Amino acid sequence: MALEVTAGFAYVRLHGSSVLYTSRYSDEELDTWALRVKDWQRRGDVYVYFDNDAKVHAPHDARRLIERVRGLPGAVPRRRRRDPRPVRA
Repeated sequence: MALEVTAGFAYVRLHGSSVLYTSRYSDEELDTWALRVKDWQRRGDVYVYFDNDAKVHAPHDARRLIERVRGLPGAVPRRRRRDPRPVRA
């Protein structure tokens, strides 16, 4: 598995821990990924795509990873979403 960032952003696809597309990630595995994400954020945007959706683990693992990254010291602050509503004069 290559973990070298070669662009101004990082893109990671996670397909499941032990069983492809099916298994969830352990707390320890997500802790490791959170440290990597934090390191990569210092160089640019980081996109992590969970594809372990056969048993609906992807959204839960994504939330768990986000919580871990945000809880690390020095983590990049949460971005504010732009309001999609048009501005009226």
